[in-house]
Amino acid sequence: MSLRSPRDCAHTQTVPRRKVDSAGRKFYKLQCLHCGTGVGSMIAEKNVPEIWNVADWDEQLEAEGRAQADAAWREMVESSQREREMQNAEWWSQYTAYLLTPEWRSKADRVLARDAWVCQACLRNRATQAHHLTYKHVFNEPLFELIAVCRPCHEKITRLDREARSA
Repeated sequence: MSLRSPRDCAHTQTVPRRKVDSAGRKFYKLQCLHCGTGVGSMIAEKNVPEIWNVADWDEQLEAEGRAQADAAWREMVESSQREREMQNAEWWSQYTAYLLTPEWRSKADRVLARDAWVCQACLRNRATQAHHLTYKHVFNEPLFELIAVCRPCHEKITRLDREARSA
């Protein structure tokens, strides 16, 4: 999903309005009648045709439009986050199922044998598990992306990886 800001006005109904900047100078700008957003560049007072009957900037319309845009933006961000969470949960479900397959068991056994059943994290304990160094090719990983580890080292590595992702 592309997150385009709802503040980017795409409406077509605008009217010229008079604003005053922080220095007290008057200027003119088109204001969207739908969302209150300023559209286009500022027009200096000296460049405004005398025939324009220009009202003051509608601050309330702008504030209401900004509130609606902010609410729409929050909903878009929250929806995107919910979608990512659902995809993440689905991925972990597939991964957990994969770890129960004969294909994974065969790979893990070959990695344990290759590493002589020695934990490659501490080089002290007997390795009992295979650990992914990367998930780039998960479900079809080459064996060089896996190492043999003992349970305590695997749990420590997993904890450190999760902490790094959440930081």
